[in-house]
Amino acid sequence: MKGQISLNRFCGEQYHDKDYTIPWDRLRFSRANDQVAFHTEQAVKCLKYLIACTVKSGQRHRKDDWSFPGKVYAGILPQSLEEFDQEHQLQMEVIMDGLAKNHGYYKHMEDGAEEMAVISPFHGDAISIYRQENGRMRKVYEYEKPAEFSHAIFGGMIGEKPAVVIGHREGERNLLLFSWDQLSRQFQAQILDRGCGSANVYRFYNHGEAYLLSANRETDEAVLYQIRL
Repeated sequence: MKGQISLNRFCGEQYHDKDYTIPWDRLRFSRANDQVAFHTEQAVKCLKYLIACTVKSGQRHRKDDWSFPGKVYAGILPQSLEEFDQEHQLQMEVIMDGLAKNHGYYKHMEDGAEEMAVISPFHGDAISIYRQENGRMRKVYEYEKPAEFSHAIFGGMIGEKPAVVIGHREGERNLLLFSWDQLSRQFQAQILDRGCGSANVYRFYNHGEAYLLSANRETDEAVLYQIRL
């Protein structure tokens, strides 16, 4: 099928690059304008951090209320935690907010029209895409197979076109890519990896190369996929 993405798959204990090899337990990265740079542990002076990700920042009466976007908090851990208790909490800062991807949906603009990729119900098996038409969101696509326990979701530019990557943790446990095919004028699905059971996935760039980083919970792997167009 034209327009498909191919991947190189790296997993195991080390990340390999042309000029260096860094063990996973010493891998760090910094992010600016979606560009990721790798650093070793020495570069951050061996500081220890606590990073807490919340799927939502509030709710109204019901635990299935997902109208409050999630946040990511971070704090520097001291040498000892003995000074902290219920009244004396570790200082945490919000480093990212307005997060919707862990709620099971992702918003995107295509040709000026807002689109939304949705996993339903929560941790469900249905993957759908909605498009805003006449002021309302209308379903324009539904994946033809059940994707049990859908969990990982990322939306953004994959190569030169907008796409959504979704991983599900039960059943076939595939990592899937959904995109719009201009020739057929319809959405298409591509299986990027099989049997992996991704819990979270993210696309980033390093030295001009595009990658997907996936936490494959069901196979106990952290896998780096290099995107080839």
